[in-house]
Amino acid sequence: PQAVNWLVRQRQGTRWFNTKDTAIACYALADYLRSTGELNPDMTIIVDVDGQEVRRAKVTKENLFTFDDQVKIVAGELGFGTKEISIRAEGKGNCYWSTYAEFFTKEESIESAGSEVYVTRQYQKLTPKKVKKTRTVYDADAGKNKEEEYEAIEFERTKLAEGDKLVSGDLIEVSLDIDARNNFEYVMFEDPKPAGCEPTELQSGYQWGGGLGTHTELRDEKVAFFASYLPQGKHTIAYQLRAEIPGEFHALPAFGECMYTPFVRGNSASSIIRIVDAP
Repeated sequence: PQAVNWLVRQRQGTRWFNTKDTAIACYALADYLRSTGELNPDMTIIVDVDGQEVRRAKVTKENLFTFDDQVKIVAGELGFGTKEISIRAEGKGNCYWSTYAEFFTKEESIESAGSEVYVTRQYQKLTPKKVKKTRTVYDADAGKNKEEEYEAIEFERTKLAEGDKLVSGDLIEVSLDIDARNNFEYVMFEDPKPAGCEPTELQSGYQWGGGLGTHTELRDEKVAFFASYLPQGKHTIAYQLRAEIPGEFHALPAFGECMYTPFVRGNSASSIIRIVDAP
């Protein structure tokens, strides 16, 4: 029983450390329940909040896997101060339970945070300019190489501060600077697009840069990056947006996490993008 209690408490929501651990844990718990006869319960589970009953559920062999086993308590119903929640079972069987809290913030700006993985997002305005360069080409008539001059387009990068104005049509380079404190596998990064902006790329696909390979997916509301392996150290993922629709838009924080170890995660700060009509 002590081992089962520990195993249940290590569950994170509806899963354990990763998919393999989840499968092994389910097999182990199923074997335990079968050997102890707990698959044939006949009990009543009662949940009290500050002495007031908020839920009573009858659990039998027939509804063991189908009864509504969740009790949701809205914060407004709790009020303020210390509250006591009690869970008890009456009858034949054992009750295994876990608790978690979900909350959100109403603050205007969201600060960056992280655990083992840290993400910083930076916007830079790209201003194209023509430059003259030289290259070596083969002159078939002369039968030798020669130097020739040609024109190319390069971009000047200007870091955008909070609230800086962009003009419709401007190009923006988005840089996600990642600081990994260890080696990780199967890491996902998501960057919500500011409304009014769209990626310049039209197709999803694989990209490599700065020692990090990711599969990029262009979605309606965000750009997602998937890395099979994230080495310890600092890395940068970059892509381009084009400012299109005038307005003032909030960009939610960029977010990263290990897909099978969700407590390894980090988010950037939120941002504000202002776009005006082209003159």
